[in-house]
Amino acid sequence: MEVFEPGHRLVKNHLIIIGVLAISATEISAQTFQVIHSFEGNSDGANPQASLVLDGNTLFGTTANGGTNGYGTVFKVNTDGTGYSILKSFTNSPDGANPVAGLVLSSGILYGTTTSGGSAGCGTVFKINTNGSDYIVLKSFTNSPDGANPMARLTLDAGILYGTTANGGASSNGTIFAETTDGSVFTILEDFPALVSGTNGDGANPQAELVEDSGMLYGTAVNGGTNGYGTVFKLQTSGSSFSVLKHFTGERYDGANPYAGLILNGGTLYGTTAGTAWLPIGPFPTRGEVFSIATNGTTFSVLCSFINVYDFGGIFSIGAIVPGFNPVGGLLLNGNTLYGTTKLGGQDGSCGTIFEVNTDGGGFSTIKYYTYYANHTALLSTDGSQPQAGLIFSGGTFYGTTTYGGDRPYGVGNGVVFSLTFPPQIQFNDGSLAIRSNGFGFNLTGTLNQIVVIEACTNLALTNWVSLQTNTLGTNAINFSDVEWTNYPDRYYRVRTQ
Repeated sequence: MEVFEPGHRLVKNHLIIIGVLAISATEISAQTFQVIHSFEGNSDGANPQASLVLDGNTLFGTTANGGTNGYGTVFKVNTDGTGYSILKSFTNSPDGANPVAGLVLSSGILYGTTTSGGSAGCGTVFKINTNGSDYIVLKSFTNSPDGANPMARLTLDAGILYGTTANGGASSNGTIFAETTDGSVFTILEDFPALVSGTNGDGANPQAELVEDSGMLYGTAVNGGTNGYGTVFKLQTSGSSFSVLKHFTGERYDGANPYAGLILNGGTLYGTTAGTAWLPIGPFPTRGEVFSIATNGTTFSVLCSFINVYDFGGIFSIGAIVPGFNPVGGLLLNGNTLYGTTKLGGQDGSCGTIFEVNTDGGGFSTIKYYTYYANHTALLSTDGSQPQAGLIFSGGTFYGTTTYGGDRPYGVGNGVVFSLTFPPQIQFNDGSLAIRSNGFGFNLTGTLNQIVVIEACTNLALTNWVSLQTNTLGTNAINFSDVEWTNYPDRYYRVRTQ
């Protein structure tokens, strides 16, 4: 008997008949992509570069440009696309301008940063209620000594906001800071040192959010380090014990320029590099990688490397090198699978991707291609293009943004908010396929309250599938047995959702 699960594997057991168990491919691979909001520019907002935050059925985010004054916005929109509204249109001074980072939500208050504007033109930390009231600037950066141009989402822990500035500080290479949520106490935790021929011991120009765990902050710096290609670092929330876990070399199987932040699972950090790394042999560069590293700096591994397909004459995949390039957004971990975006590439005419890869480096696949010029003739895709932010996940649905594209017939478009939903998946239980006392059977599990139909036929070339059993999935596996299996020299089974 042959048991086949589309997209998974082929398992052969030597029994006395031949059959196929198929979990319907449309139920496994089908996905629903929806544009929740397409930005119009001007007062509506334009060019979201950051990930979203979800509260109930409402998404909150920022646009780097647009709004009433052209300096960006804070917005909200329901997950079904209704209820879009602007909570804040920035005016540059004194309230800030051009928020490129996402928001942090706590007790009905949103906290965020603007990369420029404020009283000194170097960016701000702000807070605003989810209904758009009580906008307050908690900090206006002055370049020196406190830093300039915060580009990262804040990290909130025990009433303290932790963040980074990409520039400014004593050596103009950025800072790590801490600030109370009322703005009363601001502290510099790390001032990145000067570069000498592009290198230093700590890194330079951090542009990503920090991750906190047990009093320790972990982060990335885009540049600097001993090789000039950026670092992974850690320090205590008090600002002490700063150390570098990784100095990127700019070589293949190592990486260059981590723009995105890290995620932590157990004792392992996962992240991306977005810069160009050169192959040890041959002229073709890799353009970003997904990596893992232990929190003590050991066991660094590259899980996959990205390419620009045009570098390889349109070849999409060479070994562990995968399509798409410049993953500047953060990763999302769900189970043992990492999900992320690439800003560019993917396939002919693409402007970015959504991808998945297992934490051990296996199972890479591209979930979504963003098409800029379809077949080099059509105008901009309404789906959006160039996703620069990480994804969030809730209830089987991913939510994200693209910086460009959208429902605009001409020009480059102003970006979109999107959702990507996968149907519930049915799992065939390994080892359950057997001849039982009352027939041939197998076991299935899946999403709670999901209705599944088991069908059979005797000829795959025909469409005469007969329903054998309908069940609503619970917490236990479904046990299926076909008592008529000996009446057929060939019988095939499939499972679909209803």
